[in-house]
Amino acid sequence: MGANFSNPFDQAARERCLEIIQTVCTTFTTEFLKSYKLGVIDKVKEKSAEANGGGGMKRARTKSFHIQSMGDGREYELVPPPLATDVIKMGTLTKRGDLKKSWLRRHFVALNAANNFEILYYTDAQDPAAFMPDEEGNVNPPKKGLKGRMTLAGYTVKPLENEPLGLLIEGNEAQRPWLLKAESAEDVTEWTPVFQRACKEAKPACDPDPVIHEAFMTAYKAVRHSQRLWGSWQVWGSEDEMLAGLVMDVLHERIMADIYDQIPKGPARNMIMKSVKAAVNGMVRAGVQAAYKAAIMSIKAVEKPVLSAAEKMLKPLLSQEPKITENVSGAVKDKITPPITTLTSSAAKKIFEVVVAPVASIYISALRGFAVVMASEIASLSPEEAKRKISTVRANVWGRNNKTSILQAGGAWAADEKLRGLAALDALSQILGGKTSASIAFTTTRSAAILCEKAIFDVEIQLKNGIGAKPAIQITSGKLVNDAQLTLETFFLEMLGGIILEPVQEQIQPVIEAPLEPIKSTIPEEITDFIDPVRIVNNILENILVDSLKAVVLPAMAQYNDELEKVASA
Repeated sequence: MGANFSNPFDQAARERCLEIIQTVCTTFTTEFLKSYKLGVIDKVKEKSAEANGGGGMKRARTKSFHIQSMGDGREYELVPPPLATDVIKMGTLTKRGDLKKSWLRRHFVALNAANNFEILYYTDAQDPAAFMPDEEGNVNPPKKGLKGRMTLAGYTVKPLENEPLGLLIEGNEAQRPWLLKAESAEDVTEWTPVFQRACKEAKPACDPDPVIHEAFMTAYKAVRHSQRLWGSWQVWGSEDEMLAGLVMDVLHERIMADIYDQIPKGPARNMIMKSVKAAVNGMVRAGVQAAYKAAIMSIKAVEKPVLSAAEKMLKPLLSQEPKITENVSGAVKDKITPPITTLTSSAAKKIFEVVVAPVASIYISALRGFAVVMASEIASLSPEEAKRKISTVRANVWGRNNKTSILQAGGAWAADEKLRGLAALDALSQILGGKTSASIAFTTTRSAAILCEKAIFDVEIQLKNGIGAKPAIQITSGKLVNDAQLTLETFFLEMLGGIILEPVQEQIQPVIEAPLEPIKSTIPEEITDFIDPVRIVNNILENILVDSLKAVVLPAMAQYNDELEKVASA
């Protein structure tokens, strides 16, 4: 690093990093176990409710703020088509190891939407027949020779430096990079869009157990707050990757920003920073993976006794919880309502006024495209002709420069480009949690396209049931309008809620502690492990926030809801 340069990432800095990693992981494990116990009692309560005709599990948290229901009785009416099961591509690539940096030839299999666009790699070539769906429509890849899996949600694909046939697939600092080399330029051309699609379409590889995943998300949020990391967030990776990312954020705030500032400017700066980051990333990944594995083992060890205790405590809990909730609400509601009202009427309204028209325009254009293409391609056909033709329409939803493409025919791509260039929105990127006009445009256009794909599937179902093409389109159009309105309203509420929620929590945290203390002392000892007053406060806060945001969003949405209805019926 140069004879006259003193490396700021010395032994003392390393020890300080290890201390911070251990502290954050220990705090996380404590919160994780507590959240898991609360999740188990929720599961027991929900099973009891199901047995008595109630609802089932709530969906696991995927972002800092989400809407469970609009609360007005409306529900989504369109259902998604079956997920594609056919293998997208198979072939041989050379992969560099993660820990051992050797290059090894592997046989890659890119799976489709039914398997979350996962990409598997094996020691030997695989028989395509082994990846055919079973009688229930599930693809169960063979395990023999399987060396690893790639779930690429949130990653990007770029050429590998100094390797003409190489690809670098990388995420953020908490995610392992994938380095690959193809055997020909043709292979690079064919594999690049496969990896790009997996990066865009795959969902993060979260724990399949919703109780564990929700417990992780609750603990993750609690640790963020304990470390005073405020701002909106969403799930971008697996649980251990998310935890590693959180640790990296804490390290940056506490020590790494200062270390990077000490690296002198000059030709060697980038190389030195890269070396320091690699060392820190290695420490974080090793520490977090061990800590998360130990945390999972801990909750697995207590799973049965916690479940047994929760079932025994169900009756006293159900009798005490409403009373405790009422006491908490009475103690804190007046303290948390004013900051929510202030922030929603200022910051939320300002952001909403910038984003509402261009985002709504994409949905309106997509519905217009659906109406235009259905009228020109399907409406005049017989049911049998329409059934044959509709697969072509479905394949062209996303197309550009194609008059039978729904997004092109209605002007959704033009609206997408307009949103991507919105300087006023990019100026708000910092308070939007890093979201840019381009990322919001991608999310919005993708959501609108998926709605149209659901609508096409709905028309197809009705055609198979003997309904004529024109009435089938009319019936589906009503469902499409309903779902587009709900999706738009929910999108704005969740986006604004994610921005407002954490600043509100930061403001109210100091003022709620005192009124909660006497309430905690009244909770019967036998249920203290299964009820959390702070969690009750957060639920009350989110309910107040939703109502406050609705006062901003819903009146302004009226004109766009009218436009959605007009274009769908045109």
